Amino acid sequence: MNVLAFDTCFSSCSVAVQAEQADDAPRIASEHRAMNTGHAEALLPMIERVMREADLAFSDLERIVVTNGPGTFTGVRTGVAVARALALATGAEIVAVSSLWAIAAGVVASAGPSPPFDAVLSAVDARKSQLYFQLVDAVGHELSEPMLGDAAAAVELCYSPRVCIVGNAAATVVELSRAAATKHPLLGEKTDANAYPNAIHLLGAALRSSITVPLMPLYLRPPDAKPQADKSLPWSPT
Repeated sequence: MNVLAFDTCFSSCSVAVQAEQADDAPRIASEHRAMNTGHAEALLPMIERVMREADLAFSDLERIVVTNGPGTFTGVRTGVAVARALALATGAEIVAVSSLWAIAAGVVASAGPSPPFDAVLSAVDARKSQLYFQLVDAVGHELSEPMLGDAAAAVELCYSPRVCIVGNAAATVVELSRAAATKHPLLGEKTDANAYPNAIHLLGAALRSSITVPLMPLYLRPPDAKPQADKSLPWSPT
């Protein structure tokens, strides 16, 4: 299957392509770059470079795998908008996965057939003393929906002491679990190596069911900027 995958949800931008070959293993190309801003400007040139490296034409795409959130407002909207546009232009089907699942997928892929954990919890700083978090099992199946809450809520989600905690808020979750008198005070391995998604780990999601409704951003949190509701003055052109 010819697949294009990309992520722009957090402080990185990444693209991966899988191109089928008739008599050989699929050709895979990828690019990953850390960045706090500039995703909208970086994504399309990055896609063009990776598609060229994989020697794959846009017209040959069959699936587009994209993370639709949670994440930064601009980053999530960038990924969703580009996925919609490319699907419309190429006829490729869209598969949407959460950015938190994508982080966990990298850990699952690197663990091999005998992982030293029962589940992976992705925990990412959402600011205002809150985290984005999601739990998946040792083979990548979702055990929870993506959630927004404090570190204590993330700890309570862990059903086993053999949970690998990843993401840029991993240390916060682990420290709280060890300080509190919880039923699982030790949550096992912690690593910050997979702080953000890498699109190369999204390629395996191409076999999932494609979406049948318009792709929508998954924000979890309402926007900080809101229209003024009270005591607003009427606008005057003079």
